[in-house]
Amino acid sequence: SGHTDHHRLFVFARKPAPVQATWLGYMNTTGLATMDYRICDVYTDPPGLTERFHTEKPLRLPECQWCHTPYSDLPPIGELPLSHTGWLTLGSFNKPAKLNEQVLTLWAEILKAIPQSRLAIASVPSQRTADYFTAILQKAGVARNRFAFLARLPTFQDYLSSLNEIDIALDPFPYSGFTTTLDTLIMGVPVVTLAGDRSIARGGVSLLANLGLPELIAETPQDYVDIVKQLADDPARLAALRGSLRDRVLAAPFMNGERFTRQLEAAYRPMWRTWCDSQCQQPSR
Repeated sequence: SGHTDHHRLFVFARKPAPVQATWLGYMNTTGLATMDYRICDVYTDPPGLTERFHTEKPLRLPECQWCHTPYSDLPPIGELPLSHTGWLTLGSFNKPAKLNEQVLTLWAEILKAIPQSRLAIASVPSQRTADYFTAILQKAGVARNRFAFLARLPTFQDYLSSLNEIDIALDPFPYSGFTTTLDTLIMGVPVVTLAGDRSIARGGVSLLANLGLPELIAETPQDYVDIVKQLADDPARLAALRGSLRDRVLAAPFMNGERFTRQLEAAYRPMWRTWCDSQCQQPSR
């Protein structure tokens, strides 16, 4: 799937099939002239926004380009941390490689805008990385006692349960989360995302749009800060989201395998018909 481990792009480059499409695990172009389509959705790749970054033609699904099987054993959702800590806990459980100076500097602005807040960053792989993140946050004016680095947890259940310690999750950019965002939402934690101009920057947009939560999607960095602050100023809203998000996620289009499959199969037909039409238009030999 795209430029990932163990890919088979060299096979696709030889065009073994009349119609070729890339999908799912790599939200970017393959760069191959022989790859005809990239399967995406109307939220990650709205018409006119991302075509310039692709050699493929975007084939947009009407809801979400992903489908997820619900976890069989979800831990219980805890009460809002704010209700017993006395401060707002912001968090990021995404891969630390997605955090850069621009991201951390904007998060610092959020911390400064909400004096009674703390930031937790999970799975920091080394002291060197922790020192790098610390230098950025302190340079941006955040005191060392206002952020913490959480160790990687041994089991998936521990990881999900640890999300109970977060009031609001912050989506990184320009490479937004998807699986981590979904995990966070299913544990009742709202995620604020910053919409970008390319597919990899819009995974959170797709999830939140499919959940009917466009108010958590920021269009500018200032919007991002303002949305988090609005949530922080409304504990009742945070508590309501915590109590309703899991049911909302489980009822979402991306959790409905049959519905998703029908949409995907419907997308296959025009790809094949387009190729058939192109063959009819070729002069006979």
